[in-house]
Amino acid sequence: MLDREDVTDPYQDYFGAGVLGWLAGGLRGYPVLGPKPHEIELNLNDWFRFDRPGRYRFYLKSHRLTRERAPGEAGKGLVEFAAVSNIVGIEILPGNPGWEAAKLSEIRAILDSPEREAPAPGHQLATRDAIESRMTWEKRVSLALNELRCLETPDAVRLALEEARKTGKSPDTLLLVGARDHGQMIASFDAYLADPHVGISEWDIQLRALFALLEKNAPKPLPMFLWQMPDGSDWQKVRAAAEARQKPFEEIVRNEAVQLIPIIAAKDAEASKISSQAIAAVAPEAARAAGLVPPYDYGLSREELIAQFPHFPPERQAEILDLKWDLVRGPEMIPALRAVIGKAEPKALSDEATSLGLWGVGVDVADSALRRLAQLSLPDAARILRSDIASGKPRFAAFAVRELPAQEMPEADDALSAMLKANSFVAMPLVAKFATARLANQMRALKGLSGPCLSEEPFVAYFVRAVPGEGAGEGGDILRRAMADREKRGCYRSLLNRVAEVVWNNTIEAQAIATLDDPDPEAATSAAQVLAAHGGVEAEPLLWKRLERWSAQWRGRSAELAVHPITEMAPKPESQLGPALSEAIASAQSWVLDEPRRKRLLALCIDDRCREQWGQEPPHGPIPVEVSSGGGMYPAAFSVERYIANTLEGLKTKLLQFPAGSTFRWCPQAASPSDAFSPGQRTEMFNDLSAFLSKRSMRIEPYLEEKCTPGAVAK
Repeated sequence: MLDREDVTDPYQDYFGAGVLGWLAGGLRGYPVLGPKPHEIELNLNDWFRFDRPGRYRFYLKSHRLTRERAPGEAGKGLVEFAAVSNIVGIEILPGNPGWEAAKLSEIRAILDSPEREAPAPGHQLATRDAIESRMTWEKRVSLALNELRCLETPDAVRLALEEARKTGKSPDTLLLVGARDHGQMIASFDAYLADPHVGISEWDIQLRALFALLEKNAPKPLPMFLWQMPDGSDWQKVRAAAEARQKPFEEIVRNEAVQLIPIIAAKDAEASKISSQAIAAVAPEAARAAGLVPPYDYGLSREELIAQFPHFPPERQAEILDLKWDLVRGPEMIPALRAVIGKAEPKALSDEATSLGLWGVGVDVADSALRRLAQLSLPDAARILRSDIASGKPRFAAFAVRELPAQEMPEADDALSAMLKANSFVAMPLVAKFATARLANQMRALKGLSGPCLSEEPFVAYFVRAVPGEGAGEGGDILRRAMADREKRGCYRSLLNRVAEVVWNNTIEAQAIATLDDPDPEAATSAAQVLAAHGGVEAEPLLWKRLERWSAQWRGRSAELAVHPITEMAPKPESQLGPALSEAIASAQSWVLDEPRRKRLLALCIDDRCREQWGQEPPHGPIPVEVSSGGGMYPAAFSVERYIANTLEGLKTKLLQFPAGSTFRWCPQAASPSDAFSPGQRTEMFNDLSAFLSKRSMRIEPYLEEKCTPGAVAK
C-alpha cells in the first residue's frame, strides 16, 4: 500500500481486463506461522511502476499466512489472516538515459552470449563443472529477462522483440503490457508481426486484440483478488462481468486476425505457414477465403476424399481423422482405413511395460485410423488386432491392451509364448488379456508373484482369467496368495483394481467380497471400488453392511480421523475407508443413488464434512448426461450423475435404472477442441439415446452450452 496515487499497476490492463489473464495469483503456499521464518519473494516492479521521481512510503499486507487455532478458539482448522509489515521508504531518482543504456547493453550482452546456447541435440554435458556452468547461465539469462521487463522503456520493448525473433518464442507479454509508452509499444509490436521472418501465433493475435480492446473500449478494470472486493459485493457478479466480456473480445480477436491477412504474402515460407495456421484457428472462414489454408473439404467431394485418403500425406490424414472426421465418416470409409492401417510398420515393444497401458503414448495416424475403424466396425478392428498380435511383431500392442476387451486368442499363443521368452516383463500385459490356458505352465515357471507390482498384476490377471479354478497354482489360489503377500510389499492395495480392469468373474468377485472385511483399510477400499464398478445388485447389501460397521466404530470419534491442518496427513488409514464406501455406493453400476439411499448415507455420517456432502438435496431439473473422448489421449467416458461407463451401451444400461418419467440433459464436450467425438457422432448418439429413452417413458433434452456449465444444468 503506497502513500501516493501517482503510480501505475503495470499489469492491470492484462489481469483487470478479464479477457486473457484474470484472477491473478498462481502457485503459492500458505505457510503456518512458527518459530522458523518464512521468506516470500516479491518483485516490487510487478506491482508498481514509478513514473515520477520522488520519495515514496509503502507497507506490505500479505494474505498468504495462516496460524494454528489457539486452545479454546472457536472454529476448526487453521486461521487465515493478513499480516502487515513495517513502513518502508524509498526514493525514485530522475531518469538517467546513460544508466538505462548501460543496463540495456549489459542485458543484451548476456542474451547474445554464445555461452547461453544449449548443447546440440544428442550432445551430453560431460562434466559437473559444465552442468553447473550451464545452470549458472540459465539463472543469469532469467535475471536479465526479468530486469528487461522491469525497464519497460521503448528500447527495452525493442530488445524484447529482438529476443522473440531470435528464439522463435512469443514476446514477453507482461513487458509489452507494462510498457511506459503504449503507443510506441504497439507500433513496435505491429512491426514485429509484419516482419517477414516472424511466424505469428494465436497468442500474438490475442495479445494484439487486447491492445485494440484497451484502445477502443478502455474497459473498467475488474478486481483481481478477493481481498480487493468491497464489503458486501458479490464475487459472482464480478465473474459474470468477466464472462460477459468474452464474446465481444472474441469478435475483436477475429477482426485482428483478418487485419493480419494482407501481411502474410510478404513472409517467408515457414513464417507464412505458422501465421496462416494461427489465423485459420481464429478466423477459419476468412483464412480459407484468402487462400491461406485449403478449403475445409480441400476442394474435393466426399467420394474423392475417401478414394484419395490412403494417398494423402500423414498430416492431412491425421487432420481428417481428428478434426474433419464428419467429411468421410461412414461405412464407405472402411476400405480406406484398412489401407492406412495395413501400411503401419511393426513397433518394438518398449522396455517399460507401463507404456502399453498409458493413454497418449505412441499414438500415430495408423492408431487413429484403427480407432475410427473400431467405431465404424468393431469386428473389423478386432480381426486386425487379433492378426496383429498373432504375427509376433505387433504394431498395435498398446491399442490392444488399452482398448480391446480381454478375450482368448488361440491363434496368438505361439507368438505370445515367444514374446514371454524374449522379455516376459514387457509381454505380460498382452498375455494377461489374450493368451489361453495353454501358456499356464510357461507362466507358472516365471514365478510372477515374486516380481515388482507392474509384473505381478498382469501375472495374476492372466490366471484369474484363463485358469480361474480353485486348485493350487490356479487363478483363485494365486490371487489369494498375492493378496496375502504383504511383508515389505504393497502390491495388494492396488491388485484388485488392476485385475478387474482385465477380467471380472466369480474368482475375483469372491476375493473382493472377502477383502471388503480386510483389516487393511486400503485393501478394503479397493474391494469396495471394484464391487461397485463391476459387481451386481448382490454387492449392495455387502457395501452397506461394511459402511455401517465403519460408522458404528468411529461415531463420536471423528476427531481421531481428522486430517492434520499443517501436514495434511490423516492420523489413521481408516479415515479414507468410510468416504470410499459411501462413494462406492453412490457411484455403483448396478443401482442409482436415489433419495432413500442418499438419506441412508447421511444417517451414517460421523462428521460435518460428510453431512454437508450427503445432506444436500439433488438439484431439480434434467439430469446431465456427459460424453467425452480423448481419442488416443484418454478413454471415452459416458457419465450420468456419479457413474461412468466406457461405452454408449453401458450408459444405456445405467439409464434403465432411473425411474420412468426421468428427464436427462445431453451434455457432450461439444465446446472442447480436444474432444475426439465429431459433431456428427454426437448428433447420432443423441438421436440414438432419445429414441431409446422415449420407448421407456423417459426423455433427454438437447445440448445447450449455458445449461451444461457447472451449476447451471439444474436451472
